Amino acid sequence: LETMLLQWDLSGKIYLLPAWDSRRDVSFTLHAPDNTVVSCEYKDGRVLSLEVTPESRRADIINCQTADMQLWNIIEVKAADVNHRFGFDAAADGRLTDDSQIYRPLLKPLIRKFGEGLIGTNPWLVQTDTSHSFYTANRLYVFSYDKSSVSLPIHETPISVAGLGCDAAYEVTPEGIKVDFTTSASDDADSEIVCARFDFDRPIDFMRDNGIKYTVTASSELSESFAVDNICNRTESYWQCAKDDSAPCVTLSAKGRIGRIEIELCLPFNGYDNRHDLKLTLYSGGKTVDTIETQMYGRFFETDIKDEKVERLEVAITSGGEFGIHQIRLY
Repeated sequence: LETMLLQWDLSGKIYLLPAWDSRRDVSFTLHAPDNTVVSCEYKDGRVLSLEVTPESRRADIINCQTADMQLWNIIEVKAADVNHRFGFDAAADGRLTDDSQIYRPLLKPLIRKFGEGLIGTNPWLVQTDTSHSFYTANRLYVFSYDKSSVSLPIHETPISVAGLGCDAAYEVTPEGIKVDFTTSASDDADSEIVCARFDFDRPIDFMRDNGIKYTVTASSELSESFAVDNICNRTESYWQCAKDDSAPCVTLSAKGRIGRIEIELCLPFNGYDNRHDLKLTLYSGGKTVDTIETQMYGRFFETDIKDEKVERLEVAITSGGEFGIHQIRLY
């Protein structure tokens, strides 16, 4: 109960009401690190009084019940949710619906402004601490919390661009589309959240290859054909490796920059708790530019890497059980 009311991190920040149901009134006095005492009265979705001892610690308080914080928490959960990739319902605490304003009245104006970008959309590639993107059909929404610049790995010119409650400046560069929120003027002085909407002439879900073209060579350990999903042809092919401890290795040659790698396995219905040793080796100019060695649990692995121009990628997976590689996606 106390953790629902007050939390803190190693930087000294104190989070007020981080997991509290906004429909419930509460008053409390709790202790925090550095001899800090926090007293708060919360009623009807608002903080009515807040006392912090010593007073110098008031600057470290972050009120998680403001409209911006409530909405951004939903956005962050929604951005990290991969349920849609496996046909599952979205996580409840990241699901925004038309009636969310009923039990979160502070969100009413923000839902009216941003709801189209958050209701019925799925998370896209660009996810950082202060920016998230979501898509549906031919439309992409880019959200920012600190009005910074956001780079999109898209090499196509949008057919229309609009800001949701703000100005939306952008430019098409060799690296992709750069959205500049630094000079955005919001129509709500109390909100730090801004959003830009981009419309394209083809589905966003297929704009993931970042100009990369793939050819595939497979090592001798592969027992059947292997096909990479290059996003455009949506192949469903996969190979099934032997049931021994061999380490099948797939080599991909790519022309372009890679900033993200996703691997999806095919597993027996009871194999979702299997552990696999995974090694990714990236080459450029005949030299190793990055090596990632980790353990993969379940069927899905994803990692962001330094945006590198990669000529060759080796994927090696070791497992004591039966499995197959369903898809490898490079962004």
